[in-house]
Amino acid sequence: MTALTLAGELDCTSRVARASAAKPKPKKRRVWGHDNGGRFQTHGKSSVATVRGTRWLTEDTCTGTRVRVAQGAVSVKPAGKRAVLIRAGHSLFTRHRR
Repeated sequence: MTALTLAGELDCTSRVARASAAKPKPKKRRVWGHDNGGRFQTHGKSSVATVRGTRWLTEDTCTGTRVRVAQGAVSVKPAGKRAVLIRAGHSLFTRHRR
């Protein structure tokens, strides 16, 4: 199994604080994946997506992790919960635990 983990800091400061900064930082980190028969997982802060021959997006924001499926199906396991199968055209948003 090949695991891809989203890395880097998210800028979750308020808009007022961000407006005074010289260069705004991105509020998201994301990775698109495309697979045909391999064994891959993408890890966000609050969920893990396991690929099933598909095209998908894993995206972290300040409030949670979204897994969006463009083609095929992805098994998504939110932190501390059971896995859910997400099919093409659908997505699953998992809020970050505090």
